[in-house]
Amino acid sequence: MARGSAIDPTRYADFGLTHVRYDADDPLAQLLALITLSPIFLLCAYTTIILYRRELTFINALLGQLGCEAVNWGLKRLIRQPRPHDHIGDGYGFPSSHSQFVGFFAAFFVCHFVLHHPPPRKPRTLINTMRRIEHAIAIALIVVLSALVCYSRYYLMYHSVAQIVAGSIIGVALGLSYYYVTEHLTRLPLRLPAPLASPTTSKIGSPVSSPRLRSDVATFTAGETNGSAPSTTTALSGSTKSNMRPRANDRKPPSTPPPAASTKGRRRSSFSDLVTLHPSLPLRQILLDHPVAIAFRIRDSWTVWADGGIETDYSNWRREWERRRPATSPAA
Repeated sequence: MARGSAIDPTRYADFGLTHVRYDADDPLAQLLALITLSPIFLLCAYTTIILYRRELTFINALLGQLGCEAVNWGLKRLIRQPRPHDHIGDGYGFPSSHSQFVGFFAAFFVCHFVLHHPPPRKPRTLINTMRRIEHAIAIALIVVLSALVCYSRYYLMYHSVAQIVAGSIIGVALGLSYYYVTEHLTRLPLRLPAPLASPTTSKIGSPVSSPRLRSDVATFTAGETNGSAPSTTTALSGSTKSNMRPRANDRKPPSTPPPAASTKGRRRSSFSDLVTLHPSLPLRQILLDHPVAIAFRIRDSWTVWADGGIETDYSNWRREWERRRPATSPAA
């Protein structure tokens, strides 16, 4: 410590999250040292896109990415395998956290962009061809970036080949399984027990799920409010009418309750009635319709548009731009 200085160098440490050691005389090592920080850049990109676009898919991907890092943290402390070189990097080396990070990232978004891409137009148009080419380039860049990050960890001697391969396999496996569960299954209708999938909570099981039945119920309610019975032309039709307003001659006389001896020990509902599954709304729709999601303007553009809403957003902007821009007058 220098004379007169209050700074004690032994109290200071390096911030290992962004600290990268490389050979200063090797130009490729300098480039790979920058590429190996891609997980930090990707986290910044996640945050920026989420704050600006409010896309549910990116929120889901960020949560899965953090979960993948938690799994890597636990595996490293469980296996406790050292790095191949002690003088480079601290902590354990198996599996490689950078390789696992980009493995999850590549698996998740390659699956997403392969399943959600602009369909080909007939006849072909220049704009549609450009969108499809951009889509293919994005997938290729994700794969190339992930491979470069894995190679950088080996070239900079932070990990061995086995540690990098293991991290990549774990990351890809977690990314594929996480995408299947959270992005694919959540778009399918749920099957819930009767108390959870009641007509009041499920449009599929609701008697007013279709527009025709909703109009019939509205007509019936208006007739009841006015004090007059609905006419034959405006009354409910089919089973809905007969269930809601049975005719006098169709009414059955009240049945005589069974003797007390016959009902003794009998349950009012059986276990099979409770475990019978009924269709309900997809979990993704439940999340997007939640008041919290509505308040924060969370959306899922790929469910509505195949290209994620790029063409729709541009069309809306173009229409507003042409309306607001000053009219150009021809030169005198």
